[in-house]
Amino acid sequence: MKRQDDCRVALKTQAVAALSDTPEVGHRWSEEAETLTLEIPRIEPDGFDVAVTASKSEILVIAGRMHSHFDWQSTAEEACIDALGLVRDLLSPGMRLVETSAGGRPYRWDLEVFDDGRWRLEESCGLLLYKLLWPTQYPGAPEHPPAVAIRCLAWNCCCPRRRRGQL
Repeated sequence: MKRQDDCRVALKTQAVAALSDTPEVGHRWSEEAETLTLEIPRIEPDGFDVAVTASKSEILVIAGRMHSHFDWQSTAEEACIDALGLVRDLLSPGMRLVETSAGGRPYRWDLEVFDDGRWRLEESCGLLLYKLLWPTQYPGAPEHPPAVAIRCLAWNCCCPRRRRGQL
């Protein structure tokens, strides 16, 4: 979607306001070419880093190796509210990232939310042709991928759940 407003401005404005209310969330900003990035490093060894990158027309939230695009909202402000809502959830104990791998190589990442006493799939991201490309993608690999291993990466719990749009 072609936006008239700038997602970088919306991210900087809204994230600075949200982060001022939560000083316990360690973070750093970086700017490269036409992209503004907010990085929140993992706080536990089994955790994952979270990054929010904004270009003029899109916001991308990255958790570990999983990513989610925010380019379908009608305004940059709405995209930023939704993206920061996901970041808030990623930083709470109510959401986790589950990584699936075969042969020690990750190929799928699932975001799960704790709802009504059980974990429910919220979003999934993965390598599309993983099994098809397995033999050629990894020289010397067996003809079929080895058994699948699933590892739950700990959530980055550092702040209580808050209203939508706040960290």
